[in-house]
Amino acid sequence: MNPKLRHVLSARDFTREFIEGIIASAAVMEKALVEKTVLPNHAGRVISTFFFERSTRTRISFEDAAHLLGAQVIPCENAKESSSVGKGESYEDTFRVLGGYPLDAIICRSDKSNLGELARFSQVPIISAGDGGGEHPTQALLDLYTIWKEIGRLDELCVLLHGDLQSRPVRSLAIALSSFERNMSIFVGPEKLQLEKETMEFFFLSRRMEVRTPFVPPVLDLRLKLWEEVDVVYLTRFQDERKVISPEEYAVARRDFFFSPDKLGKMQKHARVLHPLPKRDDEVDPALTPEFDHRIAWFRQAHNGVPVRMALLHWVFTGEFYNPPLW
Repeated sequence: MNPKLRHVLSARDFTREFIEGIIASAAVMEKALVEKTVLPNHAGRVISTFFFERSTRTRISFEDAAHLLGAQVIPCENAKESSSVGKGESYEDTFRVLGGYPLDAIICRSDKSNLGELARFSQVPIISAGDGGGEHPTQALLDLYTIWKEIGRLDELCVLLHGDLQSRPVRSLAIALSSFERNMSIFVGPEKLQLEKETMEFFFLSRRMEVRTPFVPPVLDLRLKLWEEVDVVYLTRFQDERKVISPEEYAVARRDFFFSPDKLGKMQKHARVLHPLPKRDDEVDPALTPEFDHRIAWFRQAHNGVPVRMALLHWVFTGEFYNPPLW
């Protein structure tokens, strides 16, 4: 990471120490929120949320996190139409302008995988809130925080990543898990939606994490012991908007990789099911809710976004974690 600007652009930049520091800080922040005790005061700080794609969880939790820390927020929703990009201004010039304003951070969701390039034009930190078809690094941080809270560890995990494996939350979480020891990531999804070769090579080179990439035919899916072995199942929605495969192929993928109560029933009692949301009807049985089974953790996962993003903003503003990590 750039020590001066502290951009947050990719989970590849995360170290174990950084992740543990953010998690420990987020735990302190969450406790303070629950108990209504003192939070760090960042009055006078200003951030901009600049979103080229739609968002609920990421944008609102970042803006809430900033307000809770005393910072001001300048939002730009639907930036593709509402900003001067809609008039033809280049992304590069937009960030030359934004990055020259007296801001303390720009939280950006891009519709292109270009934030690494755009960061070169900014004089203030850029935090990726989703980078086109690339990564979603802050989602990975809240996913790790959720796993740590729910299961109690981030080492020696068996994590099944299931569905559209080219989604940015899958990519960032899998990369972040490789910062820990003796984890196993199992990628199960349609043959045409597997992770790209370059990311798979990163895992093999890291040598910290075992990776399995079976293409699991749906007929055999329930016969395997796969569901009995996992600590975490990470589901994803199939992203029609990326147009990686045809609409007909997406329909088949949703059917073949549907997550049902039968699969949940095979999982261990301590295991958890996560989903970055927003939409889950097409790949998850609607009956599966936290009320149905406590192992369904995706709403608790979404709510963890506020303390995690508070901890991250504090680090971006100061270069320090909030309270020394008690790890």
